[in-house]
Amino acid sequence: MDLPADPRALDTGRLRALLTGACGEDEAALRPTGAYGRRLVPDPIGDRVPRRAWRPRGTVLITGAADGPAAHVARRLAADGADHIVLLDPASGDAPGAVQLAAELDALGTGLTVAAHAPADREGVARLVERVARTGGRIGTVIHTSASGELAPLTELTPKRLAEQVHAHLDAAGRQLDELCGTEPGDTVVHFTTVAASWGSKDHGSYAAAAACLDALARRDRAGGRATVSIAWGLWDLPYGDGAPAAHTERFRRQGLSPLDPRPALTALRQVLDHDDPGVTIADVAWERFAPLFTLARPSRLFDGVPAARQAIEAARKPAPDTGAEQAAALRRELAALAGDEREERLLTLVRAHVAAVLRHPAPEAVEPDRPFKELGFDSIAAVELRNRLRASTGLSLPTTVVFDHPTPRSLADRLLADVGPGESATALPVSGHIDEVEAALAGLPAGDPRRAGLVNRLQALVWKYTAGVDGPGERADERDLAAATADEVFALIDRELGV
Repeated sequence: MDLPADPRALDTGRLRALLTGACGEDEAALRPTGAYGRRLVPDPIGDRVPRRAWRPRGTVLITGAADGPAAHVARRLAADGADHIVLLDPASGDAPGAVQLAAELDALGTGLTVAAHAPADREGVARLVERVARTGGRIGTVIHTSASGELAPLTELTPKRLAEQVHAHLDAAGRQLDELCGTEPGDTVVHFTTVAASWGSKDHGSYAAAAACLDALARRDRAGGRATVSIAWGLWDLPYGDGAPAAHTERFRRQGLSPLDPRPALTALRQVLDHDDPGVTIADVAWERFAPLFTLARPSRLFDGVPAARQAIEAARKPAPDTGAEQAAALRRELAALAGDEREERLLTLVRAHVAAVLRHPAPEAVEPDRPFKELGFDSIAAVELRNRLRASTGLSLPTTVVFDHPTPRSLADRLLADVGPGESATALPVSGHIDEVEAALAGLPAGDPRRAGLVNRLQALVWKYTAGVDGPGERADERDLAAATADEVFALIDRELGV
């Protein structure tokens, strides 16, 4: 929650509404003019006419490694007509990647200078800017791709450490470098940040906060008349070190965030510059996977403006498909034929089999029934996958948080048993199976089908008939209830009795 700097400007009524969840917002800014929630909205950039045909201006300064996004940006700007590019990377120097990049740019008619300075090295950068001004002209385009962050959840940070990491990130992002370059209103400054600044990240608490701060500073620069652009990127699909993908790349894919191919990423960058958009998020998102995971811990309205995300979240909250009633009925019949302990063992075997499949274990026996899911190796992605598997196999409408609510395979099996609920009376009263058949029949009828309405009314009348007198002798329950009933309740009772 973002509060006004002056406490006297705080509207306590709006603050109460936000804190109690009455407005449904989990991120909000309170201002004298009202309360503002965050929304991510699609940008149909292909449907808009560009404001300009952007071209690099003056000498281009790029911060970042010669084997990362910086090299791809350099190649694209060279193709767009940049005369000279300065690559600021303290790790490059005469590295093979830098040498190869220089040869490629030379073939395009663009000179390359690789400077082994960190963006935070004020003195070294100042000397570099002076040297460029003497030999290659003024720096008119600055693109920062070098920002990186430490894996540190906010819960593991002290205020001092958080402040230090935010400050270090801003230094690494080259905030002072922009001042040293003496950028003018017509110049372009681009900051590469991360999607963690757009929607957060569990393991990048300080990095997300620092990147969000950089986004805000870029917007402030833009409001002050500088052509500053901030782009929150998803992970780029680039080799690391020995050429293998980073260990966390597969995790991103499982979350629904596919690494970005550099070619369409650079096309998107060019579109952002052509349209002069001040701040965008560019990512390849599989919303059907990502959105339910994002709202697993708590509801969020951040993606209300993204139709695909909203549909995915709503679909995850819906009950199991219509076939679920038939599956649940079949499972109840199977369990009804078993003794109590056999029912528990049957469902525990079911849970262990699906846990083993999610964790890629060779057999269910590898899953310890009383070991917490977290210790077994579960994360939010695995939790949702297990829930989906169990919902498909049992027909039960399980919440996405079921693994967190029942933290061991055995406790989850107990939950399934309670939901399936054959009960001890299932074998003594065979009619229970017919109730399952009625439920399956209802599930198979559309909402507007008159047969469905008639069946529901019959069931409601039966429930009323056989529960009205359960209070025992004396004053009849229905007479007592009618005496206290409102007019609307009486009319509802008449409708039920008559099957209307």
